[in-house]
Amino acid sequence: MDIQLGKRLQLLARIIHSQHSRTPYDQVWDCCCDHGLLGRYLLTREIGKQVHFVDRVADIMALLPPLLTHIDSSRYQLLTQDAATLRLKSGPRHAVIIAGIGGELATSMLDAIVTNNPDATVDFLLCPNNSIFDLRDYLAGGPFTLLHEQLIKERKWFYEAILVRKGSEGKQVSVTGEFWEKNNRDHAEYMQRLMGHCNSLLHSSDKELARERIERYSAFTE
Repeated sequence: MDIQLGKRLQLLARIIHSQHSRTPYDQVWDCCCDHGLLGRYLLTREIGKQVHFVDRVADIMALLPPLLTHIDSSRYQLLTQDAATLRLKSGPRHAVIIAGIGGELATSMLDAIVTNNPDATVDFLLCPNNSIFDLRDYLAGGPFTLLHEQLIKERKWFYEAILVRKGSEGKQVSVTGEFWEKNNRDHAEYMQRLMGHCNSLLHSSDKELARERIERYSAFTE
């Protein structure tokens, strides 16, 4: 079965495939990602020994079994639960994909998984719909190594895709990102949106944080 992905999910699939080719994943966890579309695609590409579909909404999970009849049932697992409650075995290499939800929820979910699985070997691919500031602040202050980051525009929306590894032995995650290209039109448009959002916060309780971000982003436009 040919599974068609939009530009955002195509990017996430490429990132996972690229990293899998370097350090193969044993277990892939598709958490709330567009009703399992990405996980189904990864199954057809044989990324990981097993793909786990995780969503706390039972109606969404009920849609998946008819779409997986052509796949060996030992290669996937359906879990109707909050992804924040996941327990990852130590030993196997895990890839946890959190996308298609807001940045605040993604951050709290990520924090819970990290806290509950201190011994797991795990990479996280993160691509929230909004509130990227919350997520980047958390990643920059936590025990994470940056593996890849990239901006993608799908229709009129922008998304940051960030691949990190649990552990602080490598490059730290930046609060602003370091993927910026001065002559890239999409990057310029996205930067303008971010700066506009920061300017709107200058009269709020977050004004000091907004000023700091404006200063950091301005460095990329000089």
